[in-house]
Amino acid sequence: MKMRLLTLAFTCVLMSELSGATAWSQFTNLANSRHHFSQELSKSRKPTRKQLAAVEANCSKGDLNRVALHMGLAAYPPKARQKHVSGNVTIKVYINELGDVYYAVPIDGPKLLHNAALSAASFSRFAPFEIDYKPVKCVGLLTYNFIVQ
Repeated sequence: MKMRLLTLAFTCVLMSELSGATAWSQFTNLANSRHHFSQELSKSRKPTRKQLAAVEANCSKGDLNRVALHMGLAAYPPKARQKHVSGNVTIKVYINELGDVYYAVPIDGPKLLHNAALSAASFSRFAPFEIDYKPVKCVGLLTYNFIVQ
């Protein structure tokens, strides 16, 4: 995996020299393409309540903020900023065997901040959770703290 990323980074640098685009933007676009692809697949196939309940019964981890490899950054919604809405938003995330979030639901927090937190949570990444050395789907909570400045 590391070698693939290094090759990808080198290719992006070469491409940026030729096209004038920044290497970093090309690198992040290509590196995240697999993640975005899995998100598009998950959006087209929303899990059923029965499937979500099975995941919760099999593997439930609680707070995941400290174990995330990458947490998506939440953009403060302009309407919420204008109205000085702040607070914590808790999102229940369902994670597939690869460590990608495939479904998310707001649990708690100001409604104006739900969509921003959901969007950020969908870009979070985790090491795959395992039971008996086999990767499994799992569920947990992510908390986003919005502070008006």
